[in-house]
Amino acid sequence: MSYEKNTTNCFDLPSEYLKKVEANIWELKLPRTNHQCPRCHNSTDKVHDYRVQTIKATSLVAHTVRYHKRRYVCTSCGKVFPEQAPFLSRYQRMTKTLICQLIVEHGMLSTS
Repeated sequence: MSYEKNTTNCFDLPSEYLKKVEANIWELKLPRTNHQCPRCHNSTDKVHDYRVQTIKATSLVAHTVRYHKRRYVCTSCGKVFPEQAPFLSRYQRMTKTLICQLIVEHGMLSTS
């Protein structure tokens, strides 16, 4: 299996979402979809803005992954909320796969 294929597998996403832009830098962008507002539960696809979040993944330890995260705005109540990423938990900068791998290898996860 090629390195690029292995890299996209760590996110469990189609390869067109992850692009190599420089030697050690990858960019990740999910497709724009409808999201449900956490406050009023109406569906919206209106983008409020984007932010770039640097994340760590299992097969990209020596690489930087820049995730272009969308923030949606609800057209009904005005609530701004981030898109749902299947590979990241809320407030995390490490993928779920990497967290599981660290727990298996070391028995626990410590931030210090």
